[in-house]
Amino acid sequence: MFKSFNYKIKYAIFYVLIFFAIFLVVRAEYPTEENHVNLCIFHYVTGYACAACGTGRSLIYLKFGEFYKSLLTNPIGYLVLGFGILSLVWMTWDIIKKKETFFKALNVKLNPFLIGIIAILTIANWIWNIYKGL
Repeated sequence: MFKSFNYKIKYAIFYVLIFFAIFLVVRAEYPTEENHVNLCIFHYVTGYACAACGTGRSLIYLKFGEFYKSLLTNPIGYLVLGFGILSLVWMTWDIIKKKETFFKALNVKLNPFLIGIIAILTIANWIWNIYKGL
């Protein structure tokens, strides 16, 4: 279904999603126990943190310049920030050059070894989130 869309429409949808996420982070207050909102469905259902729990707080800590606290909350926040910036720059470049390389790059098959490393790091982060009591 998604392949039938014009790449500019796909990019526009992706832009809107990224800018909505940026809007939510910019509008967020400094995370405290009183204003903490947990949107994780996995956490609500199981009572345990998922591997991504704390990513939103991590991004909010980055906004306030709390780099170490952000890293301790969830290092995935740094990956999300990097991916968001890279995506915006790459898609803008594609639109200027009238090419579609961004989504093609996302469809590249990964090396099984790299997939294994990513899986191990994700499981380790998940265990760490449970240990921290997120």
